Amino acid sequence: MTDVPSTTLRIWAKAVDDALIAVFLIPAFGFSAFNLFSGGPIWVSWAFLAYFLSIPLLYEGLSLWLFGTTPGKWLFFLRVVPAMNPALPLKAGQTFTRALAGRFSFFFSYAIQVIAIFRYDRTHLADWLGGTRVITERPRPRQVAIHWIVGSIAIVLLLSSGLTMATLFLKGISIESGGLVFIPAEP
Repeated sequence: MTDVPSTTLRIWAKAVDDALIAVFLIPAFGFSAFNLFSGGPIWVSWAFLAYFLSIPLLYEGLSLWLFGTTPGKWLFFLRVVPAMNPALPLKAGQTFTRALAGRFSFFFSYAIQVIAIFRYDRTHLADWLGGTRVITERPRPRQVAIHWIVGSIAIVLLLSSGLTMATLFLKGISIESGGLVFIPAEP
């Protein structure tokens, strides 16, 4: 069965996965998490940055490669399969490419994922690059519809906010030998 999942289920699955990733990331912050709200410069070591970037990639990449789903997707009966032949297992390259492309969307907020609203198969950039698609184990109660108005508004808002936040973030970054220093912009 290769039914296309509802957008709502994918959003909830993403929220669960992001919450689980946060659980893995919280211990790395320790007491330095309080510095995030101080308004002063925030120093980040290269080791912390590597950990912070690799945990989401390993979480999604390994989960998809080993199980064909992430815990969030599993909770909502979703699976990731190869786009061309859903009966085959996923390859490691597909899963890690998909995970990397999904994390790259930081610079565009979730606008890249919202592209899926405009497609009947509900695939987006990470799926295209990884050669994958998400399916549901349960049949849909109704046919997939394209939501032009909601999708257009969501893309404009998310792209605008994502680019603004990425610009502020990149302007505040200073590369030093021991790591990165982020100096928050003045309001």
